[in-house]
Amino acid sequence: MFLPPWTSMMTSTHRYLCENEKDDVKEEPSSTTTTITLTTDTTTSIGFQFKYFNSKRIDPLLLQSSSFIKAIHLVEDLIINPNLNVYYSHVIIPELRFVNIFDKQQSLQYSHRIKSFLCELVQDLQFNVVNLPDSYSHFIGDYSFESTGKDDIIQYDKTIINGIISLEASNKTTSSTIAKQIFFIFAKTLHEIAHACIFRSGRLMMSTRRQLNKKHECFNTPATHALSAEAGNAIERFLFGSVIGTLGKKFADLYIIKQLLLREQKPNGIIDASWLTRFVNSNLTNLNDFPLIIYVTLTDKKLRATKSSPKTLEEHTSNDDSKDTNNEEDEDEDEDEHDDDDDDDDEPILVAID
Repeated sequence: MFLPPWTSMMTSTHRYLCENEKDDVKEEPSSTTTTITLTTDTTTSIGFQFKYFNSKRIDPLLLQSSSFIKAIHLVEDLIINPNLNVYYSHVIIPELRFVNIFDKQQSLQYSHRIKSFLCELVQDLQFNVVNLPDSYSHFIGDYSFESTGKDDIIQYDKTIINGIISLEASNKTTSSTIAKQIFFIFAKTLHEIAHACIFRSGRLMMSTRRQLNKKHECFNTPATHALSAEAGNAIERFLFGSVIGTLGKKFADLYIIKQLLLREQKPNGIIDASWLTRFVNSNLTNLNDFPLIIYVTLTDKKLRATKSSPKTLEEHTSNDDSKDTNNEEDEDEDEDEHDDDDDDDDEPILVAID
């Protein structure tokens, strides 16, 4: 059973239980701290330590979540591993700006620079919790030419964080449910870090050009130095083979993640629970590449749930080409007939506590 040691700090009055898979898994010891010296003190007041992230720049609500803390540790392990941090090469290394196709072997020669860049980047970032009705997470960058990057912000949706903390506080939440939450935060943090890389790279490039007295060659803002408009999605595709979505339910100010969705698989798939549990308890520092995700193809019932999920837009799901539009509309109209059987056996059952 996975319980955060600081559950007594919880103030939320909305708590939901999850009764499902009984495969509790013990977490492996955290990896050895890297020798890179940081300029900020990353020790927190509740007994854990980040290698690179600065806890003083993280919203206290996030620090109440054991899933968030574990996800950040996984991000730090990825930063250490040259075989994994290399996927950020095109949004970090100026020499690769004009290379159209990612070549891992070519990019590996820059792995030390990528690691140093990411270490400096994440300790300057702010991490906040806000209401994001249509998004899981969001990056806000400081567009000013003189920016140091300390005003760049990664935001997480408040209803998702509330839901995650509520499940952590329950004594019936399983390790597989916690694993889903950890992986989700891990994926979306990597996504937003890619956007932050673009801003930081842009500032460095503009600074260099101005020092060379070539102001006419500068773009208007750091954002226009992007390799692509959606670097975050590109990172998810590189690592996971697809952008990650969710199947979930909304309860007042809570969003409960029930399944993790590979949105761009055809047909769509949900990530296998046992794979998630193994992954979040693995050591990412010594992997040669990101492990292939095991997933289960969505059933028609879960596909309908995907369309109605508060955090998943209909355009994110794939349908068989043989189905015509009218049939899809008919399925949506008849969806209420299946509501009583909406929860499959492998999905958590949600029970409210007074």
